[in-house]
Amino acid sequence: MRQGTRGGALCLSEPAYTPAEAQPLLAQLLDRLTERSVAPVRLIALASAPLAEAVRQGRLCRELQLRCAGAVIRLPALAERRDEIGPLVQHFARLCAPAGRRPLRFSPAAFEALRRYDWPGNLWEMRDLLTALETGRAEACTRVVEPADLPADIRASTGPTPLRLHESEKTAILNAVAAADGNLSRAARRLGIARSTLYLKLDQYGLRRPPRR
Repeated sequence: MRQGTRGGALCLSEPAYTPAEAQPLLAQLLDRLTERSVAPVRLIALASAPLAEAVRQGRLCRELQLRCAGAVIRLPALAERRDEIGPLVQHFARLCAPAGRRPLRFSPAAFEALRRYDWPGNLWEMRDLLTALETGRAEACTRVVEPADLPADIRASTGPTPLRLHESEKTAILNAVAAADGNLSRAARRLGIARSTLYLKLDQYGLRRPPRR
């Protein structure tokens, strides 16, 4: 690692997973980078668990933990902020879509399954899932992702049974149509699906189509 002359920031991801023999050397390097009088380097350490816990478990040396200690910002896990899961799924769908290709779309039932999943791997797991779904679809495929397309652990999470999942989808459709004042084009956009898919869902659940607007 080369020492810059203009300062800046150094980001360490999961320092507890640094090989044990390298941890003391890394602690010494951080001393030199953060304590120099000319252009000190700001250290940012990212960890999925408290570093003090890693010290108690013998996975992290005390010296390195002290170098990383400072102001702690705790970002709640995805399971604690489920209202952000939908927008994040759409963000990663756009991010993973190849140039010139439409991002993946999800049925209301699939969105509900994703929202109820606990995401133990947080954003890394979500990004990997969207990458796998994008890679696995056919080149010209434009269909909507359904719960059956999702991994078994997401389908088998503590979310609703298939019957309840269908009820959740039906409720989501009714709410979207009501919020759009019966305009199916706007309702489909709110749900993140094509209007033709919304027509199919309305017929599937025996819901009356509002008058065309």
